[in-house]
Amino acid sequence: MKIKSENFGQNIISFFEQNQKMVAAFSTDFISRKRQQAFSKFKENPIIPNKKLEDYQNTDLTKNFSADYFYHTALPDLMLKKEDLFTCDVPELDTYTALLVNGWYLNHKEEGKLVELPSGIIYGSFLEAAKKYPEIIEDYCSKHEQTEPLAVINQLFSQDGFFVFVPDNVILDKPLQLINLVSAHEPVMLFPRSLIVVGKNAQAKIVLCEHSIFPDRFLNNSLLEIFTEDNAHLEFVRMQNAHNQSIQLTTTHFNQHENSTVVNNTITLHGGIVRNNIFGNLGAEGCNHEMYGLFLVDKGQHIDNFTNIDHVRPHSDSVELFKGILDDNATGVFAGRILVEKDAQQTNAFQSNKNILLTDEAKMNTRPQLEIYADDVKCSHGATVGQIDEEALFYLRSRGIYKKDARLMLVHAFAHEIISKISIPPLREELDNLVNKRLRGDLARCNKCKIRC
Repeated sequence: MKIKSENFGQNIISFFEQNQKMVAAFSTDFISRKRQQAFSKFKENPIIPNKKLEDYQNTDLTKNFSADYFYHTALPDLMLKKEDLFTCDVPELDTYTALLVNGWYLNHKEEGKLVELPSGIIYGSFLEAAKKYPEIIEDYCSKHEQTEPLAVINQLFSQDGFFVFVPDNVILDKPLQLINLVSAHEPVMLFPRSLIVVGKNAQAKIVLCEHSIFPDRFLNNSLLEIFTEDNAHLEFVRMQNAHNQSIQLTTTHFNQHENSTVVNNTITLHGGIVRNNIFGNLGAEGCNHEMYGLFLVDKGQHIDNFTNIDHVRPHSDSVELFKGILDDNATGVFAGRILVEKDAQQTNAFQSNKNILLTDEAKMNTRPQLEIYADDVKCSHGATVGQIDEEALFYLRSRGIYKKDARLMLVHAFAHEIISKISIPPLREELDNLVNKRLRGDLARCNKCKIRC
């Protein structure tokens, strides 16, 4: 089905009213109720994020939504096997894997749409989990009302997505790799919705890889909710690597319980228009959240990282560091907010955004923010936008290093601080290699994919 571009907000309403049975064909009653709630909210205020909204003043998505897209109510027949669609670039990376193609879970016939490990860990299709484990889906997906405009639109048209459940006291023995792949020969609009739950005293490392195969335009508007229960530990890495015609919109909610730890890293190697909404809700005592980000953009690409860390209860810590490297006429935005509520005494919060502009045409808008209502806290924030340190460049050149190589060394060292936060050695080494290639300009977007498009 095709969604027309003219007056997109009203068109979404009429499209949904005419096709809601097909849109909700695979939904459970609970998901259908959530969908109707989102529709009522959107019908009352049919807003596409634009510059009139404070949080989107540097990223107007109206024109990006204002294009003709196809919306698939089921996974089309791709005539390809799972292993033909995706082969990981890191052969040394030993992981469990799950694959989402065009918003729909793709499984091996022998494993079904949900994989249940002997330890009790479950991963696979969100829609299948909603049918088989409705109590988990309804319990967690009911805890917070989605008000972010992109999240509301996602709930309206949400398709399939990932589901990950790590039971109490269980340690995931190796990383879980979630692959969100776009493979379409026509402009498509996708709405994956996912849920990750890490139980009490449990530990997990999860890598989300977002790729595209063919160069056709697409808009991927995803919603991911993550819950860490008491004393849980989660390391989460998102890697974005798509083409210049892509529009990647993500909304991620981290909801932490007492003494839980989250280390969260977002690496954007390539993409046309990228908007990442990242929310950290430290809703109990003793929470620790580390939020890192790195992006590399050039050739008219645009990236916008919007973050919000909410300290609700006492004795919680957060560290936030985002770095950007902008070349050619690329543009970037960072808007980070740390909120310390009145009951969140003895909070420690640090926020920093650092950016390097490699040309005079590149532009960066940065806005770090602190909003503090408690009086016994240690908080700081800051931002820098500049070019390569000429003294450091002169020093390297005086040691006989060519100017181009010296510049590359300095920029790569700047990026490595973020990559070093990843604790999975093969992934960390490969990302170092990919960033190095990206800086040299010789990184293909399908680095080792079997399909050479």
